[in-house]
Amino acid sequence: MKDLIKRSEIVTQDKGKLPFYSLYFSKGNVALVVQTTGMMNSVKLTVENELTGKPMGDYKTSIKPGTNVFDTMLQLEKENPDKFSFKYIYFQDLGNFITTINGLEQSHERSNYWMYYVNDVLAPVGVDLYKPDDGDKIAWKYEHYSGESSVKLQAIHTISSIKAATK
Repeated sequence: MKDLIKRSEIVTQDKGKLPFYSLYFSKGNVALVVQTTGMMNSVKLTVENELTGKPMGDYKTSIKPGTNVFDTMLQLEKENPDKFSFKYIYFQDLGNFITTINGLEQSHERSNYWMYYVNDVLAPVGVDLYKPDDGDKIAWKYEHYSGESSVKLQAIHTISSIKAATK
């Protein structure tokens, strides 16, 4: 972009976000560069124990666009050190797998696991891959795996295989 010459800057406001646009010209071409400095996504995260029906936490935060669920959880833990905590296992080929939230640990023996949902739909990818959009609702649910979801089966089978291989 060294040969581009900045000609003007346009500032617009949309739903509380403040994106900045800069127009650049080079040899008769125009480039629009979007700088997302100042833009934030509002995300709500809830934690529920589906086995007891009890809520375990309700949190809100603002994240930079492109932040994944795992990094959002790290941010929430820093913002709410007395109210939100979690533990995880990192697998080289799979990424981070959440094992404990707010002191409640998964139970492989009882087939009780932490599953996360985005806007009431079971997430199809891990916490390292999903990047919440503005207004997304992330719900962590501690639930018994009973075999009705192929996505759950695939995730649990993969984790079980890895645990067996590392013993």
